[in-house]
Amino acid sequence: MIIYAETLEPTGVTVDDLMPGGKATDKWSGIQKSLIERAERQIRFMPES
Repeated sequence: MIIYAETLEPTGVTVDDLMPGGKATDKWSGIQKSLIERAERQIRFMPES
């Protein structure tokens, strides 16, 4: 299992804002897409030697 996390600070929203009923739930899709793209660029797996 891999857990990848980033701070929400640059987005200007909080976790509560993104939860159902929060004031920024409509922004989650874009934030999620960007987060996944950054994770895919930064995480690398190396074969065991």
